[in-house]
Amino acid sequence: MGLMDRLVKIRSSKIARKGNAPGDAVIVQAEATKGDVLTAELYQQPGIYSAPPKNARGVFVPLGGSRKYGVVIATHNYELNIQVAEGETTIYSTTVDGKTIKALISLDGSPGIST
Repeated sequence: MGLMDRLVKIRSSKIARKGNAPGDAVIVQAEATKGDVLTAELYQQPGIYSAPPKNARGVFVPLGGSRKYGVVIATHNYELNIQVAEGETTIYSTTVDGKTIKALISLDGSPGIST
């Protein structure tokens, strides 16, 4: 049996506890391609904690051979078009609908800091 990830559309996100997890996490409710509704934890890099806006896209990876139970490992918001050059990083927050940037930090990729 192979791993079958699915592209999902985020319906909502909130901070809550799922099942018998040891603590709270970002929980997303998402709609899969065939209309299935999934509820999953959003797994993120350490040091990053975000709740994706409604209508963002996510990658759902099932666990334990199930097509219903699993985690979302990445999200992308097609509502915004943020330009970054090669080597740059941008961190931003949006309105709840994901259509407007509320805060933005840009780390440019130009040389200038040496250690």
